[in-house]
Amino acid sequence: MKEVFLTALIRSRQFKKIEEAVKNFELLDQTEAETLAKLYLKMGTEFLLINEPNRARLYLQRISRLPSNSIQSHTRASALFYSEDYSAFLELYLQEREKDVAWTGQHETISWQAIALTKMGRLKEAEMLFDEHKEQANSAVSYAEAQFQVIAGQEEKAMKLLRTALDQGHYYTRSSFANDPLLDRLHNRSDFHQLLRLRH
Repeated sequence: MKEVFLTALIRSRQFKKIEEAVKNFELLDQTEAETLAKLYLKMGTEFLLINEPNRARLYLQRISRLPSNSIQSHTRASALFYSEDYSAFLELYLQEREKDVAWTGQHETISWQAIALTKMGRLKEAEMLFDEHKEQANSAVSYAEAQFQVIAGQEEKAMKLLRTALDQGHYYTRSSFANDPLLDRLHNRSDFHQLLRLRH
């Protein structure tokens, strides 16, 4: 409920009320670092969706001030990625890959790796990540590559991949498609919304 409430405040740009609500939640959850971290992460991505990157970073950076041993590695990596600290994200990802295959092997993190590498000028390495997963040909891989193609400036390729992902059975979640900050360049396209209307 906290996430839903804060999402509503952020999307209606009630910034003063947002900070008041967060202070109350911090008092309630002061002993639960992971709960707060996930709340800050959700807020960060919501601020990105309304094109408020500076406000997003303020909340994402709060995660780094919480005790790291109390926060899941996926949450910490997500915060680094959405804060655009790509070097630190890749460093943490590589450290955790051997220990926690459960999340480092997810298709979501393939797109994150590819995007981080691209932002650091290592486009060929980024493209190779998807070449390694071509044989899987499933909806998660297609969706992940669509995210990457948007960041790489290939919107038409991204749209084609999203159609493929939907044809392969990809489904709508609270953090995908219109709620995915990595697809923000597509959010104003009529064919993007038409795709959602046809499939959801």
